[in-house]
Amino acid sequence: MFKAQLKFQKILSYLLIGVFVINFVYALSMITHVYNTMYNAYDPQLEIPSLGLSGEKIKGGKLFYEMQPFNSALLIFAIAVILISLTYFITGSRSRRKYYIGNYISAGLITVQNIAAAVFMMVGISTYRAKYLQVDFAGLEEINKPLALPYNKSTFWFDIGYFVCALLIIAAVLVILNVMWKDRLMKQEDRLLQGGNV
Repeated sequence: MFKAQLKFQKILSYLLIGVFVINFVYALSMITHVYNTMYNAYDPQLEIPSLGLSGEKIKGGKLFYEMQPFNSALLIFAIAVILISLTYFITGSRSRRKYYIGNYISAGLITVQNIAAAVFMMVGISTYRAKYLQVDFAGLEEINKPLALPYNKSTFWFDIGYFVCALLIIAAVLVILNVMWKDRLMKQEDRLLQGGNV
C-alpha cells in the first residue's frame, strides 16, 4: 500500500504538469480563433460614439476586443497555476514518504487555484460563447470570404474550454485524494512504529 501511494504521487506529478501545460496552451490559443474570425469585423478608428458610430461592420463585430480583458486574465491564471504547481516539486510532494506542513500548503494552494481558475474560465467561456453565437454570421461571411478568413459558427475553441476546466478540477480532486491517502498511511506507519495495531 505504501509503495502504491508513492507511485501514485509520482504519476500525479506528471499528470499535473500535463494539465497545467494544456491549460496554458489553451489560454494562448482560444483567442486566436476569435481573432482570425472577428478581427476584420470591427474598426476601432470608425468608432465615434458622438456620431452614433460603433465601428462594427456587423452585429457583434467588436467581440474580439471585448474579450481581451478576459483573455488577459485567463493567461494570468494559467501562469499562476504553473507557478503555484512548482510548490508541489519544491516541497518534494512527488517523492516524499512523509508529508510536512509545506506539502499540505502546496496541496491546498494547488487545489484552490485550480478550482478558482476553472470557475473563472467556465463563467467567461459561457458568457463569450453566448455572445459569439449572436454574431451576424451572414454579414461576417460577406466580409471574410473574399479574404479567405473563417466565418462559421463553430464554437469548438469555446467548447474545449469546458474540457480544460474539467481537467483542472480533476487535478484538484486528485491532489486532495492523494493528501488524504498519504495522511492515512502516515498514521498507519506511526502506529506500526509504535508497535500498535494498524
